[in-house]
Amino acid sequence: MKCLALEIQRQVEDYGRCTLVAHNAKFDIKYLMRDHPELPWDCIDVWDTMTWEYLHSGHRFTMASLEDTASSHGITFRKTLDLGALLSKGIKMEDIPKEELHEYLVDDVNYLIEIWEAQQKQGTYWMNYILPLAEMELNGLRLDIKQAETLAYKLQGDINDAYDYIRDWIIESCVWQDGTPITLDDFSDMVRPKSKCIKPTANRTLSFLLTGEPEELKITQKWKVHLKVDPILSREEIEEIYQDIEPTHIGYPMDEDKVEQINIQIGDECDLLDNLMKHRKATKVVNTYLLPMLSQARIEGTVHPKLNTAITATGRLSSSQPNGQNMPPEVRELILAETGHELTEVDFSQLEMVGAATCSGDKQLIYDLGHGVDVHYNTASKVFGTDQAEAKRKLAKNVNFGVLYGGKAYGLSKQTGVDRATIQELIDAFYSTYPGVAKWQRALFEEVVDNMETHDVKNGEQRYHSDYTLPVSGRKFRFIETEAPAWVRRKTGRSYSFSPNHTANYPIQGFAGGDIVMYGLYQLWIAARQEGIKFLLTVHDSILIEHKKGVRVDSAVFKMCNDIERKFKLPVALHCDIETGPNWR
Repeated sequence: MKCLALEIQRQVEDYGRCTLVAHNAKFDIKYLMRDHPELPWDCIDVWDTMTWEYLHSGHRFTMASLEDTASSHGITFRKTLDLGALLSKGIKMEDIPKEELHEYLVDDVNYLIEIWEAQQKQGTYWMNYILPLAEMELNGLRLDIKQAETLAYKLQGDINDAYDYIRDWIIESCVWQDGTPITLDDFSDMVRPKSKCIKPTANRTLSFLLTGEPEELKITQKWKVHLKVDPILSREEIEEIYQDIEPTHIGYPMDEDKVEQINIQIGDECDLLDNLMKHRKATKVVNTYLLPMLSQARIEGTVHPKLNTAITATGRLSSSQPNGQNMPPEVRELILAETGHELTEVDFSQLEMVGAATCSGDKQLIYDLGHGVDVHYNTASKVFGTDQAEAKRKLAKNVNFGVLYGGKAYGLSKQTGVDRATIQELIDAFYSTYPGVAKWQRALFEEVVDNMETHDVKNGEQRYHSDYTLPVSGRKFRFIETEAPAWVRRKTGRSYSFSPNHTANYPIQGFAGGDIVMYGLYQLWIAARQEGIKFLLTVHDSILIEHKKGVRVDSAVFKMCNDIERKFKLPVALHCDIETGPNWR
C-alpha cells in the first residue's frame, strides 16, 4: 500500500490527476484510505474493471470475477495460486511462500492491465462515486448496542408469542390422519424424530392452513396432518389472490408480497394471520438486522454495510451484510452520532418525478415541479375533490410513483388495498395531467420491441433481448424477455415477452438513483470532506453524513444540486431536504 500511495502522489504531482485501476476497486480503495488519508483523493479518478463490465453490459454482467472479465475480452487467464481457497482453509498470508505470492500478484496486475486496455477501446464510464462509497464502508455506522440488545430481546418475545399462537391454533384445528390429537410434543425435535416435527411457520404449513393446499400436510411418509376446520381463505379469495398461479405439492407461494395481499384481502379479521405477520416481521428485524449488526458492533463498535455497485438490474446501488438501505425505522433510530457530533440526512426531493420530467419532457410536469405544485395533491383532488384531497394525498402519491415504475391498476390495488376502479381513476388522472409521461413510456417500450435481438432458447422457445441507451445520461440497459402473463400468451402464442413494467421502471430508477444520486454524492463528497465531514451511507435517494455540532452543510448541498442540474441539463431545479439530529430517524 505504501508503494502505491507514493506512486499516486507522484502521478498527481506530475500530471495533476491520477487514475486508479483495479478489479472491485472499492475493496482496495477502502484500505488505501485507511492507511493513507493524506492522499489527494479529489485528484484521483477510478476505473473499476468489474463495474465497467456491469455498466457496459446494461447491468447484465454482475459482480464479474477477474477470470470471467478476462474471458469476456478473449484473454486467457491462468491463476497460479488460489489465494481465496488457501485463506478459507485457515492458512495465514505470511505462511504462503513469498515467491508464489509474488508471482500471483504480478499475474493479477498483468491481466488487469490487459483487461483495462481492452475496455478502453470499447468505451469509458465515469466511476468516481466509488471513492465516497469506499469511505462509507470504512467509516461504518455507530450502533447503540444497549438499545439494540433491548429491542432484540423484545422482538424475540414477540416471535415466541406469535409462534405459540400459531402452534396452539394448529393443535385446536388439526389432527393426525388417523384422528390422533396433535400435542405440544409434536412440535419438538427433542422428544420425537426430527422427521415427525411439525413446523408451524414453514411455508407449506402456512399454505395448508390459509388455503387448504396441499390437501393434507405431509410430515413423514406415514404421518400427515388434516384440517378439522375450513381453510382461512375461501375458494373465491384464493382465485382472486393467486390468479393463474397453480399450487405445487407444497401448496401456494407464501412470500412476503402474497402474505400482504392475503392480509389486504381478509382485513383485520384473522388473528392467525396477524400472528403470522408479527412473527415474520420480528424475525426479519432480528435475523436480518439486529443480530448481524450486534455481531459487528460488539467487536468494532460500528456496523459496516457493504455497498454493491454492480448487482441491480436498474443501476441503483444495493447493500448487504447487513442491508443498510432497507433498515426499518426502529433499527435506524439505533444509529448514533459520536459525542459532540450530529447526523445529517440529505434527501433528494421528488427525485423520481424530476427524473420523469427530464426523460419524458412533459411540459406540464416540468411547469408544476418548477412552480412548487403538489403533484400528488392535484391527482387526489381530481378523483376525490378538494375537500378529501389532503386525506387521500398519500394514496395518490403511492399510485403516482407506481405509475412511474410501470405499475397497473391490478397490482397497485393489491399493494394499497384500494379497489381497482379507484386506482384506475387515479392512474387516469395522472396520465391526463401529464400525457407526455405516458407517451414516453409507450415510445420506449415500442423502441425496445422494435430493436430486439435473439438472446437464448429457454424451455424450447426463442427468447429475445433489446439494448437501450438513456439519452439524458448515456446509461445502458439490456432488457430480456421474461415469462409473459396469461393474456399475452393467448394473444401472441408465445411464453415470453418484454415487460412494460421493466421498460418504464428501469430508466427512471437508473437515472434517479444510478446517475443523479451517484454524481451528486461525489460532488458533495468533494465539497464537504475538507470540513471534516464523514460520509456514512447512501440510501436510495438520500445521503447520510456525520459532522461536528453546528457545522452547516447547506451551501455544499446547494452547490451539489447546481452541479447536478448542469451535468444532466435538468429542466427543473433540484432540491434537497436536510434533517439533522443525534441519531438517524
